[in-house]
Amino acid sequence: APADNDRVAALLGEHARTHPGSSGTIELVVLNGCGSLDLGRKCRSRGVPVVVCWETDVQDEAAYLFVRGFFRSLAESRDFEVAFRAGKAAVRSKTRLVLEGARTRTVPFFELTAPGPEPAKPLPSGSFA
Repeated sequence: APADNDRVAALLGEHARTHPGSSGTIELVVLNGCGSLDLGRKCRSRGVPVVVCWETDVQDEAAYLFVRGFFRSLAESRDFEVAFRAGKAAVRSKTRLVLEGARTRTVPFFELTAPGPEPAKPLPSGSFA
């Protein structure tokens, strides 16, 4: 059965490091799956300091490239925002050739865009989408 987002967020929040001196150990939650924004927001509201999630559907390979780039960078930099940018760069680094007449050009294989016709709304500080 699918997990209840409220229960999962409450459990993660109980173990979150919300401020210096907190007994919690969770500083980061990565929800690397389609449409995980609702759970991500609930985790933030329960005190998880940093949450990375997908608002939209995501192809498996793009999710893999993102998380690989994210965690490699995080291991080096220990900076969540730097790691987030590295994850996005890893997704954008996969390219394909497109034939245009007699010429070919390289274009990104995946496209990272705001979902829907409206621009994405800013998330609370410490959240990345």
